[in-house]
Amino acid sequence: MKVIVEICLFCGDDSEFQAFQSGVYRVLNKCVKPSAPGMMYNCLLKCQKKAKGRAVSKSRERSKMVSSGTILFFHDVGDNGGKWTKRLGALFPDENIRIFCPTASEMPFVGQLIDFELLHGTPLDKIILGGHSQGGALALYAGLSYVNKTTEKNLGGIFTLGSWLLLRWEFDSAYAQSIIAVNAPKNVLMCHGERDRKIPVDWGISAKEDLEKVIGNLEFVPYKQHGHEVSTIQLKDCVKFCHTILSD
Repeated sequence: MKVIVEICLFCGDDSEFQAFQSGVYRVLNKCVKPSAPGMMYNCLLKCQKKAKGRAVSKSRERSKMVSSGTILFFHDVGDNGGKWTKRLGALFPDENIRIFCPTASEMPFVGQLIDFELLHGTPLDKIILGGHSQGGALALYAGLSYVNKTTEKNLGGIFTLGSWLLLRWEFDSAYAQSIIAVNAPKNVLMCHGERDRKIPVDWGISAKEDLEKVIGNLEFVPYKQHGHEVSTIQLKDCVKFCHTILSD
């Protein structure tokens, strides 16, 4: 049984929840946009509580499912989370993995999403960030600068598809010191098409060279004949990467 959640920032009534077969449910809520992080966090808690209640009404067994890990995936400019929710969900058909694919216009702070998962029992080393293009750059930035003083564990990992390193010129001050001191990811996988005209492969190589200074288990995989669009081959490599982390 799998659980896929398209996470939201907004609250709504039960009529706005859509339940699907095979234990998959999506949260679609609309309300007044929270104006402060504290309100945003409370809103996430409220939505999650409602989603669980809805799942119970469909099947009591579903509400008892225990997640073996969480994947937070961020899409590219002009894309949406719903498409990636379905695409990634199809790659983990029989596993209790929570997959969050927020849409950019509703995207909360990544750190809050991680804290939210920790609060609900997912260990930090079983949380994976991923993203395509700008979404991957966001995943790297958020994952490399994430701090949580309540745990000594490291973030499970980060995978990117055709991405780059934000604020590369500030690497030493923005990343390096934080990475050494806090919850740096244990594993990083960077996938990049050699024919990517939107985000040149050289950008990915430069990011890899910087990150190798502070992250031991980093793999950069170039794909010949691949452009900026995400291919099935790349996704299969990302799935293998996630399985390695979540099965430890």
